[in-house]
Amino acid sequence: MKKVLVINASFRKERSYSRKPTRLFVENRKLKHPEDVFTYREAGIEIAPNIDVHRIAAAFIKRAGRTAANQRAIKMSNELVKEFKEHDIYVIGTFMYNWPVQGGR
Repeated sequence: MKKVLVINASFRKERSYSRKPTRLFVENRKLKHPEDVFTYREAGIEIAPNIDVHRIAAAFIKRAGRTAANQRAIKMSNELVKEFKEHDIYVIGTFMYNWPVQGGR
């Protein structure tokens, strides 16, 4: 049994091109490995707090020296890193706006 973390980054639930290959992978994986456990994250829809100066500062303070405010600043970050480490397989569906990016002269 593997733990599979599926992260969708598209803001669109419907008409999303990046969700199609993600969904296809999951469907095929479930057919071949029905015992696998899947966790889904919606990076494009679920609102996560912005990284700010407090979170950055807290990350550079040793755990024993962190204040309650430092702990609050990095709580979600620590939870997401822990979740990421607990999984074996990562499936990331991300958008690619402005596909034909051209360099300036």
